[in-house]
Amino acid sequence: MEHRVRLSCYRCFRPVSHCLCDAIPQIDNRTSILILQHIGERAHPFNTARIVRNSLRNCQLLVSHNRDFAEQDLPIVTNAGLLFPRPGAPSLAALPPDKRPAQIVIVDGTWHQAKTIVRDVPQLRSLPCYQLTPNSPGRYRIRREPDERSLSTLEATVAALQAVEPTTTGGEQLLARVRRGKLLELCSAADDDASGELTLKEFIDAVKDKGSGFQPKREEAKRRRRSGDRTPAVRNPPNPD
Repeated sequence: MEHRVRLSCYRCFRPVSHCLCDAIPQIDNRTSILILQHIGERAHPFNTARIVRNSLRNCQLLVSHNRDFAEQDLPIVTNAGLLFPRPGAPSLAALPPDKRPAQIVIVDGTWHQAKTIVRDVPQLRSLPCYQLTPNSPGRYRIRREPDERSLSTLEATVAALQAVEPTTTGGEQLLARVRRGKLLELCSAADDDASGELTLKEFIDAVKDKGSGFQPKREEAKRRRRSGDRTPAVRNPPNPD
């Protein structure tokens, strides 16, 4: 039996065939960005925090458990702010220039993980909170989000920098590059999952499902194999448009 080895880039953690590193623009941001990533997100294939870290020249990415974050002396500077939608938190875009934070702290993880990090880390509880007010839903729609206005860490970081540094360029270019690579990654995942017998209808439904994103139905594929269903698998995914 032939075993296929899928090589990954150790900077962006994506398959080498879909590595984004060479195409990621370098952004000279003045406002410091500190990303606290839940340990459960570190190896997630669709996580965008690593892309942010590789793109921004003034950015730190720390990965750990809640308890470790709580016990560390985090590199939070004076006049820092937490990007988190607490009730009553002002919009980052509405702040006058002299009130904008010198550092933006961003929590990276699922919505539940983000809430528990903010809850458990004393240094975060003492920070003023700011929120974003996007005019449209996030377009990096691979993973489930709590509501249609939710943004990925990449989109949130770019939006935050555009609010506090409107003259800094490169954000839209970064978003465009990642969005163009999304469908290629979905198609690659479907092709690699062909051994799980992903049918044509399942693939098209998965790509068009903006709410849940692409989720290979491995359990359903196993059920079909056990039942003797030999529906052809998708080997060359079609253009979903």
